[in-house]
Amino acid sequence: MSLKNATLEDCEIFAEVLRERDRETARRLGYEVEVMLGWAVKNSAEAWAGYYEGEPVCLFGVDSPCMITGEANIWFIGTDNFPPPFARESFRFMKELRKRYSNLSGHVDVTFEKSIRWLEWLGFKLGEETVKATTIVRRFQWEG
Repeated sequence: MSLKNATLEDCEIFAEVLRERDRETARRLGYEVEVMLGWAVKNSAEAWAGYYEGEPVCLFGVDSPCMITGEANIWFIGTDNFPPPFARESFRFMKELRKRYSNLSGHVDVTFEKSIRWLEWLGFKLGEETVKATTIVRRFQWEG
């Protein structure tokens, strides 16, 4: 599993192979997938593209960081290609992010059951269901 700084070229690649449920969420929120990914990468303080053996796996980033409080929002989208090292590498990478940000949070679609289990495994606490635009989500948060 390798990570690199995400580029608009990565957004084009991921737009082609994104999970259908992520596409559906983007549609419900009123976004075209490639535009949404490009906006997310351009407006993030840090963004990464994850590849395994040359194949795209995930695109994620941190936006709206506050250097005074250490708070930041994290976002993540993926493909259906999650290789065996993904869990171990994601746990290691989250430990690194937690050194830089004292509070990481975001929202997850309530229908993404595997994503919710993964977030809990990483140590995030999940809040109650709420509606964001036209999608029912749960806020997830990690505080140091």
